[in-house]
Amino acid sequence: MPARVTKLKELAAQLDLSITTVSRALAGHQQIALKTRERVTEAARQAGYVPNTAARTLVSGRSGFVGMVLPIRGPNLVDSFLGEFVTGLGEGLVSHGTDLILAAAAQGQSELSVLRHVVESGRADGVVVTRIAEVDERSPICASAISHSSPMAGCSTPTSPTTG
Repeated sequence: MPARVTKLKELAAQLDLSITTVSRALAGHQQIALKTRERVTEAARQAGYVPNTAARTLVSGRSGFVGMVLPIRGPNLVDSFLGEFVTGLGEGLVSHGTDLILAAAAQGQSELSVLRHVVESGRADGVVVTRIAEVDERSPICASAISHSSPMAGCSTPTSPTTG
């Protein structure tokens, strides 16, 4: 079994190809011959090569993550709806090559500030906002994210009307 390759440069040297060719082959670019793409992909698999996410993010401007803020409000962290929702969301995203990251908003920390940080830092290519209220303090951040081409998704459960 070949030694584990951790850098694109090492994989390129092993295959006697340029770094650009190997990078494009792994990305599936059509300008690289199918035979070369297959050879590079197989060599990468055998060598245990995993692309460096930080480098890929720098080049593409995409993180490969969708974020969701999870407010931590006591011992019952996840109710049945949220548990099923996060499981389904994670499975759906992974099937499309994207990962779900959860950003915790600890007790005493503003969910709004955590959401703002996720959006403004570019840690996620999009965010999912749950339990949306008719008047929601997160709306301006969501509008800002959308105006900067960050996908947004919302989800809410029906709430019962309050009395009084």
